[in-house]
Amino acid sequence: MEYLTKEIKKLISSHAKEESPNECCGIIVELNKLYKLIKCENVARNKKNDFKIKAEDYLTATRLGDIIAYYHSHVEDEVGRFSLADAKISRAHEIPLVMYSMRDDNFLIFKN
Repeated sequence: MEYLTKEIKKLISSHAKEESPNECCGIIVELNKLYKLIKCENVARNKKNDFKIKAEDYLTATRLGDIIAYYHSHVEDEVGRFSLADAKISRAHEIPLVMYSMRDDNFLIFKN
């Protein structure tokens, strides 16, 4: 995926470290063929094992460009993989979901 540039990966991994032990979350937008990362507040009840993007952050992202993907981190997974909830979110919004596994220092992309 062309939007998952070295710089975007670096920003996501940095965001994940800032939010650890909670999951981080955010949105990647495109404007004029440039990609920008929007850090979002995780408002999930169980931030260590789930993410939910704050509605105001989503609205901000829509004003800044076209939403290309969501992203979030998994902090403690033994095997970096998408949860059923992750897949449901991606399918419902018809937008790819990027996951950064802190344990494996690896990125995965779920596309519907």
